[in-house]
Amino acid sequence: MTENNNLVITSAKSLGLSVVNIGATDLNEGREHLILGLIWQIIRKGLLGKIDIKQHPELYRLLEDDETLEQFLRLPPDQILLRWFNYHLKAANWPKRYVLTLSQPFSSDSRTELTLFFPHAESTTSARMSQMERTIPSY
Repeated sequence: MTENNNLVITSAKSLGLSVVNIGATDLNEGREHLILGLIWQIIRKGLLGKIDIKQHPELYRLLEDDETLEQFLRLPPDQILLRWFNYHLKAANWPKRYVLTLSQPFSSDSRTELTLFFPHAESTTSARMSQMERTIPSY
C-alpha cells in the first residue's frame, strides 16, 4: 500500500502539483483534507489544461474590445475560464455582479449563478435557466 501511495505522490509532483506536507502515510491514514486537496489539484489541472483556443476557436468571442489575440493567448487558463463564465452571465443579462476569481467565497447569489451552469446542483432557478439555455451557444 505504501508503495502505491508513494507512486501517487511522485506522480503528483511530476504533474507540477503542490505536494507540500503530504506523504504516503497521509494517504494511507485517510487524511481527508489532504486527499481532497490533492484530488482538487488533479481535477483543476485536467480541466484548465483543456482551455485552448486551438481546441476551442470559439473562445475568440471572449476578446475584449481593445485586446489583441496575442494578449488574450497570454492569459492563464483560469482567467480565460472566468472570462467565459462572466461572458455568459452578461449574455443572459444576469443582474448580479460578475465573478472575479475562482477562489472567492461564494455568497448565495454566487451559488445561484453557478447553478445556472451546473443545474444538477440545485433546481431553484428554472426560469433563469430557460433564459440561459436560449442564450448560451452549444460548443
